[in-house]
Amino acid sequence: MATTIGRPRVARAYAWIVAVSALVVVAQGLTFAGFYSRAQISFLDAHGQMGTISGIIVLLVLTPLGFLSRFPSGWRMGWLTLALGILWNVQAHVFGYGIEDERTLVMVHIPVAFLVFGLALHLSGRTWRMLLGRGAKGQSDDSRETSVPTAGE
Repeated sequence: MATTIGRPRVARAYAWIVAVSALVVVAQGLTFAGFYSRAQISFLDAHGQMGTISGIIVLLVLTPLGFLSRFPSGWRMGWLTLALGILWNVQAHVFGYGIEDERTLVMVHIPVAFLVFGLALHLSGRTWRMLLGRGAKGQSDDSRETSVPTAGE
């Protein structure tokens, strides 16, 4: 299994977009807090619009980049990014717009937001570690190489 990224420039674009997506989740939390503390609907509108737009970007831009970057096959970055996009959009459209009861919204929407945030951070960290040459577990690629004994050894 290869331990390098096949297309580092595409991977760098992926890394920046997934890092920004994690920050968008934080911004959404702040806009919801603004709505909840002041009861101004404009905060809630901003929260919903951010979730919808960023969910589309994750699915239509970030997911293809996850596959096109040619990350090491064992990482499954494209599939994890697709899972992030689906979860993000289910979060926005089913759990966000689809739940009317405030208690149910708090019990479902907020914990899933933490899951989305954690997955975005995980993908970002994994990508940046590889791009900066520290490999999958904080090691350089050179230290991960193993020698294969030949028949004479």
